[in-house]
Amino acid sequence: KPIKSYAEVKAGYAESGLTGAPADAVLTFEAEDTVAYTNDVTIRRENSNDITTTPYSATEKWLNIYGGSRWDTGNQSVTWNIHVETDGLYKLALHTCQNVNDGLPVYRQIAIDGEVPFAELLAYQFPYSKFDTFTLSDESGEPFLFYLTAGTHTLTMTVKLGELAPIAASLRDDMLLLSEIQLAINKLTGNEVDANYDYEFFAKIPTLEGDLQALSDSLQQKIDQLQAITGRNPSMASSLKSMKQQVDAMRRDSFSIARNISDFRNTQTSLGTWYTTLLSAPMMVDKIAVVAPDAEVPVPKRSFWKLLVVNLQSLFSSFVRSYSNISGVVDNEIAITESIDVWIARGTEWAELI
Repeated sequence: KPIKSYAEVKAGYAESGLTGAPADAVLTFEAEDTVAYTNDVTIRRENSNDITTTPYSATEKWLNIYGGSRWDTGNQSVTWNIHVETDGLYKLALHTCQNVNDGLPVYRQIAIDGEVPFAELLAYQFPYSKFDTFTLSDESGEPFLFYLTAGTHTLTMTVKLGELAPIAASLRDDMLLLSEIQLAINKLTGNEVDANYDYEFFAKIPTLEGDLQALSDSLQQKIDQLQAITGRNPSMASSLKSMKQQVDAMRRDSFSIARNISDFRNTQTSLGTWYTTLLSAPMMVDKIAVVAPDAEVPVPKRSFWKLLVVNLQSLFSSFVRSYSNISGVVDNEIAITESIDVWIARGTEWAELI
């Protein structure tokens, strides 16, 4: 069924007389502890050493976040349970991090109790960033409000490509066009290309000049799109700009094509790399906050002094920490009366996986 815009949903709040939750309603949920289910068994708890994540340890490796590089493929979803005490309108905030694809945002479809509440959440953008708290908001920065009844609700986030989808599709088309260009050139030159011979490429391959122009225009279009989406010049845009300059140089001087034929292969390899990069959208979630409209969203702070202290703690613990042992984890109130040693004839990574 059609999904309304947030403006329509907000107007419906006013018509129904819905009001904000009490100002003291500030609820925080640890993402790694409140997962209800996922649609992919490989998505799991992960570890982060960022000092704003909780729980945090400078001396031990704690599984204190959820998602990460295993939650990066289209339509992978994670569902969390959130519980509120009173009916009302709430803001939603997430303490998240996505710093893998340099400068590129990631997108998530967000649903409450299995339904996307308004169209703006079909593919919500999370910017490239280290761990930070993001309140779900519109383009002007006004927080979205969600009506929740007292009780337990589900929050589902699903990986989407969002505004990067047409760029990925265009990259795939460019790769196919580049393959056709290379094939046409190879038919003329053979496997051994003489850099000093004038093959008269444009005369012998009538479509070549037009194809190079089309490829150049397509690369420029993607550069403009990336800069518009990110508001900066991400590394992918810089790489595409370099490819465009190579293509333009060959288009201006057909004699240089034979000399720079290897650039075609490198360009195709780079396009393939960026294509797979766009299809990967990892994101880590540390905390979920459900907050009354008039209340402040809790934002973990990072400071130089705190970072200095935890680094010193980590340094001193490294002299006494056992790097060949992995201990079991139990609740503090459980008394340990007996333990066993399990020997694994492989590296620490294997033991951690087990």
